[in-house]
Formats: sequence, C-alpha cells, structure tokens
Amino acid sequence: MPNQNQNKLLEMQMLNQQLQQLQQQLHSLDHQLESLEHLKSNLESLKDQKDAKTYCSLNGGVFVESEIKESESVLLSVGANVLVKKKKEEALKLIDHQLNELKEIRVKLENEVNKMNMHMMSLQ
Repeated sequence: MPNQNQNKLLEMQMLNQQLQQLQQQLHSLDHQLESLEHLKSNLESLKDQKDAKTYCSLNGGVFVESEIKESESVLLSVGANVLVKKKKEEALKLIDHQLNELKEIRVKLENEVNKMNMHMMSLQ
C-alpha cells in the first residue's frame, strides 16, 4: 500500500506541474488574443481617415506625433525585417483568421486542463 500511495503522490505532482504549464500557456494565449483584438479594433477605426493626426508608439512609453496620409492599406511584418503592403480588408481577414486559430487552440487547452483536473480528482 505505501508504494501505491507514493505512486499516486508522484503522479499527482507530475499532473500538477503539467497543469501549471497549461495554465501559463492559456495566460499567454489570452494575452495574444487581447493584442489581436486591440489591433483589429485599431484597424477598423482607420475608416476613411486621411490627413488625420495621431500618435505612434516607438515603444517603452515613447510616442511621436504622426499624420495618416492614406488609410486603405497597411504594412504587415512577415518576419526577417520584411514588410508587405496589404489592403486594410486583407489585413483584417488575416487577423480574423489568426483570432479563430487561437480561439480553437484555447478551447483545446481548456479541454486538456479539465481532463487533468478530473484525473487528479480521481487520484484523491
């Protein structure tokens, strides 16, 4: 019996570590979803704006005043310091696609967390 209890304890500890990792992944995923939703909202707010003044973040809480000359297209980073010009509607479709993919991943992670919680409860 003591050996069986030790095995249960060890299994519960391993499950708890895996559960913590999944919860960290969920937290990171939520942050990514929030950032994409914010980006989508910002792009949608650019409707037909020309010669509008705004402030652009340079990072670290530093902003510079800028002017929007044209709002029908945007530059997308595709990695390796390469930017590609896309129509705003194309960029919004891409963002929607990314949001849908992340939401599907989130559902799968939540299901995995629920399975692990149920398994841990069965060990008690």
